[in-house]
Amino acid sequence: MIRHATYTAPVSDTPQKTSSDARPSLRKQPPTTAAGTRGAEIPKRLPTPRTIDYACIALGVTAVALVVRGLTLLGSTSKLNALMIKANNNAGSKKKVPYTASQIADDVHKYRQGAVLQGVIIAFALVLLLLAYRRVRTASGSRWAMLIVMLFTFLPLSVVPIHGLPVASNVAGVIVGLASIAALVLVFLPKPSQKYFRDCREALVPPELRGQPRPGLFGPRRQRPGLAGPGGRAAAARAAQTQAASERPERTGGASKARAKVRSDADAVAHGAELARSRAKASKSRRTTD
Repeated sequence: MIRHATYTAPVSDTPQKTSSDARPSLRKQPPTTAAGTRGAEIPKRLPTPRTIDYACIALGVTAVALVVRGLTLLGSTSKLNALMIKANNNAGSKKKVPYTASQIADDVHKYRQGAVLQGVIIAFALVLLLLAYRRVRTASGSRWAMLIVMLFTFLPLSVVPIHGLPVASNVAGVIVGLASIAALVLVFLPKPSQKYFRDCREALVPPELRGQPRPGLFGPRRQRPGLAGPGGRAAAARAAQTQAASERPERTGGASKARAKVRSDADAVAHGAELARSRAKASKSRRTTD
């Protein structure tokens, strides 16, 4: 009876790497600093002072009052008709004559539509700014964006009521003006607000550059950590040249040997030529004496 031998593969004690382990990771790695260590992640939020919280509330009130002011113009047709007639009479050379009822109704419709659309768009922009105040990356720039929006839309001037508009619309406009002024004051003037925006700005600066003066528009640029000090770039360039020269010693030595060999060959040829001339002179002198 013939027995068939079975072969068993040797088992290794070391764990084998699978294809998934050898596959490179595709996850985004955090940035590294010049020293090779991973940079600290920028925090998404910082503790907000009460002045910023009150400013956000003021912005929210402004956004709601803008929408309410536009919606209140959907009624009080008689007052709006009188307002359009008064505005046409004060138009000067652009005055419409005759100013018919259909033209009045068309102007009232355009006025209402423009007020509602403008209120919704500006309210949406203010809500975005309100959310940006609480994020570190956008906090410092959002206050200047709010200032630009309020100056271009004349929101603080809404505190003065417009004669001829409905009472509800004027009340909403006064609320818009007061809330916008309060938001501007709370964002720019209090010291806690200034410190909050300064901290947000400093959080975006790499740790090795914090505490250094900010470069001006036309001032010198900041020195890199590895090139700090006057003449840092020139010193680094000289060091790189010295290192490159030290890395090629064989090539430099070979070139010097080749130059020395050429000089020795030239000396040998000159010496041989001198001997040939001296022998020629000696033979010539012998012939003349004979």
